Amino acid sequence: MSEIKKLIKTALENEGSSFKEILDTEISSRITNRLDTRKEEIASEVLGINSEEINESTFTFKSSGDVKKFMSAAMEAGVDKKVLKSKGKSVSVNKLKDSDMENMLELIAKDMKAKIS
Repeated sequence: MSEIKKLIKTALENEGSSFKEILDTEISSRITNRLDTRKEEIASEVLGINSEEINESTFTFKSSGDVKKFMSAAMEAGVDKKVLKSKGKSVSVNKLKDSDMENMLELIAKDMKAKIS
């Protein structure tokens, strides 16, 4: 059960101490996530890391099985699922911010004998 659902359930059941614990945990988690994101942004700015988005790349494979293998390899490597879109025997990669990751995906696709466009 998600933390928000637990929070609502405890509020409805008039469990004050549990409600406060869950609320504190949820707030703390969200603040920590936002701080971590902001730290990464500041570090990127200080180090001068370019955060330009890479244009769309499309990889066309010989089979839909290869598409599944490529998608799972990319997600295992840390690519967000929202960036990957598969349709038939093709995979499109949109709004990827890491050029090294793009190079790695291209190498994986070449290794799998995919056509890159």
